Amino acid sequence: MSHHWKGCWIRAELPPDPELKEYVSAPWMRGSFEWDGKGGPALAFLACPGWHEFYVNGIKPDNRVLSPAPMQFSQHIPYLVYDISELLKPGCNDIRVLLGNGWFNPFNADAWEFRYASWRYPKYEPVKLRFDLEIAGKNVFLSTTDWEYHASPIIFNNMRNGEYYDARKEKELNDGMWRKVLPAVPPPGITIQEAMEPCRVMQEFQPEGLTFSDAQARTKVYKFPVNLTGWARITVSGSAGETVRLRYGERIHPDGTLDRKHISQHIHSGEVQQDCYTLAGGNTETWEPRFTYHGFQYVEIVLSVEVELLNITACFVHNDFPRVGEFHCDNPILQQLQSMTMQSYLSNFTGIPTDCPHREKNGWTGDVQLAAATGLWNFDASKAYQHFLQIVADTQSPSGLFCSIAPSTGWGYDLNPAWDMVMFEVPYLLYLFYGDTTCIEKFYPVMKRYLSACAELACDHLLDFGLGDWCSPNRETMTPRCITSTGNYFDMLIKMSLFARLLGKKRDESIFASTAQKVKNAFNIAFMQADGIWGDGSPTAAATAIYFGLSPSPATDAMTLAKQMRERKHLACFGILGAKYIPRVLAGYGFANDAVQLFLQPEYPGWAHWVKQGFTTLPEHWNCKSSLNHIMFGDVSAWMYQYAAGISPQPETPGFKHFLIQPHPVDGLTQVTAEHRCPYGVIKVNWHIDNGIFRLKIDVPLETQATVILPDATEQTVKSGTHNFKSFIKL
Repeated sequence: MSHHWKGCWIRAELPPDPELKEYVSAPWMRGSFEWDGKGGPALAFLACPGWHEFYVNGIKPDNRVLSPAPMQFSQHIPYLVYDISELLKPGCNDIRVLLGNGWFNPFNADAWEFRYASWRYPKYEPVKLRFDLEIAGKNVFLSTTDWEYHASPIIFNNMRNGEYYDARKEKELNDGMWRKVLPAVPPPGITIQEAMEPCRVMQEFQPEGLTFSDAQARTKVYKFPVNLTGWARITVSGSAGETVRLRYGERIHPDGTLDRKHISQHIHSGEVQQDCYTLAGGNTETWEPRFTYHGFQYVEIVLSVEVELLNITACFVHNDFPRVGEFHCDNPILQQLQSMTMQSYLSNFTGIPTDCPHREKNGWTGDVQLAAATGLWNFDASKAYQHFLQIVADTQSPSGLFCSIAPSTGWGYDLNPAWDMVMFEVPYLLYLFYGDTTCIEKFYPVMKRYLSACAELACDHLLDFGLGDWCSPNRETMTPRCITSTGNYFDMLIKMSLFARLLGKKRDESIFASTAQKVKNAFNIAFMQADGIWGDGSPTAAATAIYFGLSPSPATDAMTLAKQMRERKHLACFGILGAKYIPRVLAGYGFANDAVQLFLQPEYPGWAHWVKQGFTTLPEHWNCKSSLNHIMFGDVSAWMYQYAAGISPQPETPGFKHFLIQPHPVDGLTQVTAEHRCPYGVIKVNWHIDNGIFRLKIDVPLETQATVILPDATEQTVKSGTHNFKSFIKL
């Protein structure tokens, strides 16, 4: 239920900074009220489309950062609810909010045209807030034009550029020059409560050492242990007015200097990933930015003449998700891939799931849907996914189409099925993992409208739109997009038929199932050849047919696919779609050895090639020439839970009420330990191979059952408790 607001929207009216011309400082807003100390819980309702920091009597209610998360602001504006019961005191209470631009006011020129977003107008009041305070359910204080504002020391802040802070201005906050706020034009969207886990500084890292140092130029480049998202915290000393410039990147040149060419190409104004701190002088000073974030493993520090850097710490910032899964094995490459995937996943969940934390910071829907299963195996990200689905739904045009980035100003491909799949795949996974139909119910009309658009744009039930098997090693031989797009279209229809059945919409269920059959027939006529070859003969084409259930003889076709991969020496001759479909199809039809060899073969192109180069996150391309921190090749972690460990939820009994455990022992892997916290408790799997005997130990939560299939094909269904099994095995 939405909050019934009493306070009004208010804003500051600050002049541009004299040095930075058109840019204005982040404003402080404040108000105060008297309280007699009586009453019950005190809840503060704060709506602010940009990022903010909230203080009650000088204290933050929690340690969240970069809040609130973005939305499609033309449709919805997020608000937060803070319990401030412990921070109030009898007498005068001081409320202060520091406002940043965040996603609401990205004024720099970029490839996606966010500066032209409709929600930014009128331009002169980009940041604003609305505030209500309720004590024991009664409104006692709210935002009015009696509040005051003042410029803060944050003289520049932009999500993609960085933050500049002039510590000399801190003393000005006590100069009595606070002015009355002005009423603000309400932002266009409807306010909606943000109910997911916020971003926090989750880990801190000290530098491993220097890659470059130039005493004359006062420049050093520090390397940190991992590629991450966030910022650097610095401690410095020096004279007032001296400066520290921090520039962030994930690569270095051969001479150790910072290389940022690949992350700067889409930002057309201002510096990219640069922070600047101006010292107040006189004491040791510690600072970190508030209203920006960066993707980096290296930080270049440039000190002016009279500054000494005493310490630098990398702060890893991401959503504070509960950890629900762990996977460990005795194969160092697979274990490192799990680690790299986790680092990439968290690096690309800073408020919303993104493609990369530096070059774009965009919610590319294809990346999201491909990594969603990995996310849910390892973290309880369900609330954040519901939040993101609302953003995607809010981009839907009247004709039913989505933008491929969310939020969006309208930039994006009009029909991109493997990316648009996010609106079907994520609700399905939330149902599969949690038995939760909330998103299915909420977004059913959105999905239905989209499928109507697909039906209109299809030619003989085939869809030849979208990006296809993106980031294939050879774009000229990429699987025709009509194959992958139609495969995704078919799967959407199958899922929608299930959704209709779950919601009791029998007529819709029949219509979607019938349309799916027509798409299947058309797909087979257009692309099925002899001897298990599909379309252009690429492995992705065959895997698409098998993975989505389009092939009439999947087992035979999977055998052909396995032969294809052996002929190719298990090199990754596919892009992000094949990277998910092919290993799953191979393992699912008895060729787990071939699937794992895709992960383990060490040459280019392939996953182990990345491991061999020492990366701590997953690159965007097999050739590693672009971003080094993407998540779209990250289904490898989900594969390890589902096939190496063998845990598999079943759509007939969602939420792991009755699940499958079918481990797939393979060459190069002799021990696996995995666990996953499902709605009923923790599922644990531990297997190892000892002298040709496969030994399995499992824990089944209360009120659930598991069907166990051993490598020798024996099968047994067990109830809650700890169970041990063994069978002979031949690898």
